[in-house]
Amino acid sequence: MAVARERAAASVSDKRLKVTSPTALMVFDAVEICRAYKTQEQIAEEAGFFNRSGQPMTNIIAMFKMGKTRIPIDKIPNIAKAIGLDSFKLFKSAYKEYYPEAWAIIDSAMKDEIGRKVKKALAKN
Repeated sequence: MAVARERAAASVSDKRLKVTSPTALMVFDAVEICRAYKTQEQIAEEAGFFNRSGQPMTNIIAMFKMGKTRIPIDKIPNIAKAIGLDSFKLFKSAYKEYYPEAWAIIDSAMKDEIGRKVKKALAKN
């Protein structure tokens, strides 16, 4: 039993080494943690990934976690909830990776807005 567990852990470790996408690594680690209490089929179902016949698309979860396909931006809240990740952290990672130029603009705008709010709050005191 212990040998089988060690082989499974080594296999997961080998697969993780092949993943180069930061977003995919985040998903990979979360899915591996989830495997203790739910299947990839359950994750796909909870995240709303179904094929034409209505069956959960387990293969898409594997593709996300290996970095073989991008997570659709509109599905990030669903997948994050299904695998126990903070949806903003997953969104930020995906957007930074998939659309770096757009993320730079969004990030700058958010920092400017936060700065204005902090200055306004400090001015009130």
